[in-house]
Amino acid sequence: MFMKSVDAYAHIKDARLLCDLLDVFILEGGPKHVVQVITNNAANYVDVDKMFMERHPILFWTPCTTPCTTHCIDLMLENIGKIHFVKDIVES
Repeated sequence: MFMKSVDAYAHIKDARLLCDLLDVFILEGGPKHVVQVITNNAANYVDVDKMFMERHPILFWTPCTTPCTTHCIDLMLENIGKIHFVKDIVES
């Protein structure tokens, strides 16, 4: 199940902030309900991966080896955001 998306582009090189942000998602969903985190495999996520796995050693961290998966998810979210009732909620 997809839980949440956040625009963290301005902080994309801040590994600690990204890891803290992922922690917020884990706590919102409940650690026992989260199994896997999927990210792209960009160099900035190498440090995030290490920090995150120290904090959550029982979760699976999956860096996509090709941009296909993350790009596909991005396109799906863009299309979902175009649905009128979703757009109204996001823009409010």
